[in-house]
Amino acid sequence: MPWLLNFAPAHCTSFDKLIEVQTHETHRRLDLLAPLPRRPPRQCCNDCRVSIIGLVGTSGLGIDYFNALASKSRLDLASDAAAIAAINAAQSYIAANSATQVDPALTAGAIAAGKAQSLKVFKSNAGSTANIAATPTITMSRSGQTFNASITYQAASQNAFGPIFGVKQININGSSASSLTMGKYLDFYLLLDVSGSMGLPTTTAGQTQLAAISPDNKDQYPGGCAFACNRSPSLG
Repeated sequence: MPWLLNFAPAHCTSFDKLIEVQTHETHRRLDLLAPLPRRPPRQCCNDCRVSIIGLVGTSGLGIDYFNALASKSRLDLASDAAAIAAINAAQSYIAANSATQVDPALTAGAIAAGKAQSLKVFKSNAGSTANIAATPTITMSRSGQTFNASITYQAASQNAFGPIFGVKQININGSSASSLTMGKYLDFYLLLDVSGSMGLPTTTAGQTQLAAISPDNKDQYPGGCAFACNRSPSLG
């Protein structure tokens, strides 16, 4: 088959050399595709155990983190409600006791009432989640007619899977603030005149009727007096 020699590389001098080169390249490619060396069964089992532990641990950490986020969300809502309750309770105290108390006792009492109500509302809204949180820090102040309140909490969410990796808990914290400006209180005085002159009729017929029966100052008003009548000295 002399025609095959025409396709031989320049460095080959015969068809046999070409076949030898091609055969060598084929074996080299097949060596690259050869499977990896087989490992002992015991080593494979150990690798599987390590992989399963890592997979379960990673999934567990995700569950622990989700639980921590859920707890933080509920504590944040409880903190917001407590901040609002504090200023509302302080305002109610001022309205109920401003007539009998003066500052600084009035403001001190309002702040104490606000803090007490704030703590109750925090625990009520947090529910069972309050068990993982320390007692919140409640701060209140008054500036003029404005009450300010701030709530700060710290908590620790215990992990169920985290201890596998040495993470026993996830620390969470949060804060809320609120303010309320009260309207200025004014003192109103009501003067009520109960004298006879306040019983004036508002119609013509009523005035005529009052004049006919009025005994006041008949000397000056023979027809009777219906307005601004003063008794004469003779009538006492």
